[in-house]
Amino acid sequence: MIVKKCQLLFIVVASVITFYAQSSERKATNTILLEGPSTSAEALYVQAILQKIYAKLGYQIAYENVPLARSFIEANSGRLDGLRARVGDVEKDYPNLVKIPFPILHFDLVMIADRRKCGACNINTISRVATTRGFRAFETFRLAQENPIDVIYTTRPKQAFEMLMEGRVEGAVMSSTNVPPEFYTMGQEWIKTTLVSLPDYHYIHKKHEHLVPELHATLQQMEKSGELQGLQKIYGLSDLFYNKEIVDYGVVNGATAQWYQYTDSKDGTYFKILDSALAKVASDVVTKVTNWKRAKQSFYDGEADILIGAYAFERGENGILSDIHIDYEIPVTAFAKSEEILQSVLSGSSPGTACFILGYEFKVALPDTVEIHEVPKIDDCIRLVDNGRVDIFLDYELDLFESEIARFVKKEVLKGSPLFVVFQNSPRGRGLKYHFEKNMRAMLESGKLKSLFPNEKEFLSANFGVQP
Repeated sequence: MIVKKCQLLFIVVASVITFYAQSSERKATNTILLEGPSTSAEALYVQAILQKIYAKLGYQIAYENVPLARSFIEANSGRLDGLRARVGDVEKDYPNLVKIPFPILHFDLVMIADRRKCGACNINTISRVATTRGFRAFETFRLAQENPIDVIYTTRPKQAFEMLMEGRVEGAVMSSTNVPPEFYTMGQEWIKTTLVSLPDYHYIHKKHEHLVPELHATLQQMEKSGELQGLQKIYGLSDLFYNKEIVDYGVVNGATAQWYQYTDSKDGTYFKILDSALAKVASDVVTKVTNWKRAKQSFYDGEADILIGAYAFERGENGILSDIHIDYEIPVTAFAKSEEILQSVLSGSSPGTACFILGYEFKVALPDTVEIHEVPKIDDCIRLVDNGRVDIFLDYELDLFESEIARFVKKEVLKGSPLFVVFQNSPRGRGLKYHFEKNMRAMLESGKLKSLFPNEKEFLSANFGVQP
């Protein structure tokens, strides 16, 4: 027992000696010790900023790998000289930490979920979520909710994501900067819901408080000179920075195709949704209705601010999808005169021909051997099939009369999918997206969104999920 106590005492004393030795060494070399480093684009951006601002004051930065929850304790005690970037209320619980009053990074607190299970995925309707232990932004958010949130804690954000993939939780909560890259390739059924948007600040221990005015002034100068914006471009983070306080975007131009009850008149459902969602920030929403191919091209060419009613794969190179969908499209069906013809074309066992409306991306459901005919109206496709010039046609059953459906054999070729509003990937587009989603969720919770649909059946088919 005595030996064990002596061993423990030796370890404690050695740790203290090591700490003070490191502390003395840091003082001698003007070194600031922070937690980290990390390799995400956001972390590299923050680390580059910190390196620059401290270098201008004659300091260099060193890092020590510390778990998130413990990093607060280590910095508050002075064993670390500060924290790279944290939400803006850390000093309430850790009084030895001093905030540099300049937002060094903006991030969203987000929840990843499967929209097939929860629709728009409100966290108050999710049975259980996973998140990282010590994630202060989420704890602050959780305590502000009226209803309790069942939480499983993990060591790393990736573990929370993996628990979601394994079906052990219904949602994974993390910073938008920690969303795994594979999320963006998993398909349009997955949704990233923004719970709250927050700024991150750099914190230092009060023993370095004399540096605060100079650090603050240096950050302001870097912003004024464009140096921060240059770093944002280097690390591919320009889309994280836009002014959410802008509330006047003037006239917003939209592009879409004509769909019965949804875009075929000024009282169409999609138009009413856009008018309501952007009412506070747009003087008017003017939408050009044309065929879908032209509508998409208009958006791709930058002539329109928004593309209304698009599949995820139709966003284009410079488009960003709304996280919340605007509707849920019914399945796409293939029609033919006989089962033999239908199976032959769909299986690719022999060359065939298919027809669908101009601009619809139904080719993804067909073998490469199929020759495509695009026409302005579905009536043209039906006529081509009747005349034997085309083997099959593809459309939504909703667009056909029952008498027309009865004349053909059919098979579902594309499952029902969410439809989105697509925004330009620019400061203006990102700002419009922010306000659209914020107001869409407000309308959903208040019941206003439901009133904009033709009837309850159509609203339910849009799959916004159960509301709290």
